Amino acid sequence: MKLKKSWTRRSEQRKVYNNATLQDPWMQKEFKVTLATKFNVIEEWLEEEKKKRNNRLDLHNVVE
Repeated sequence: MKLKKSWTRRSEQRKVYNNATLQDPWMQKEFKVTLATKFNVIEEWLEEEKKKRNNRLDLHNVVE
């Protein structure tokens, strides 16, 4: 689920999202699940990167 961007005519031209769809409890739950899924993917990716980095450091230390 994506929120639609609505431009405002303020001097700083900030992005404002239409959050009227989030008034529905079912939509709120779906949005939370979507966010949680995205954060889980990012966390898994970061863990993999840490493991790769640690493996490289371990290999470097063994070679020396």
